[in-house]
Amino acid sequence: MDEDFDFEAAAEHIWQRHRILMDWVREACSDDDRVILDPDPASRSGQSLRIVGFSASFGHPVTVVGFRRRTHIEITSAWRSNPRDQRIYRERQGNDGR
Repeated sequence: MDEDFDFEAAAEHIWQRHRILMDWVREACSDDDRVILDPDPASRSGQSLRIVGFSASFGHPVTVVGFRRRTHIEITSAWRSNPRDQRIYRERQGNDGR
């Protein structure tokens, strides 16, 4: 995934709701071992994607949700990965072809 990310649009929401710093989100999206689920299996619209990657600064996997736009992926939410997403990350169960 070589797309650009827009991290700023949801930064306040992500901090207020989940207490996740945008630096942690950036690390998760940049993780070489990240897992991408596209579409996100929990998406109601079927248009969002889910990235699960490790944040070294946070010391934990982070689940990131976003939407593909023409030139970038707009991040809309992120949180500390739950046990299911941790397992997906550990077992590399994404569909990103890596």
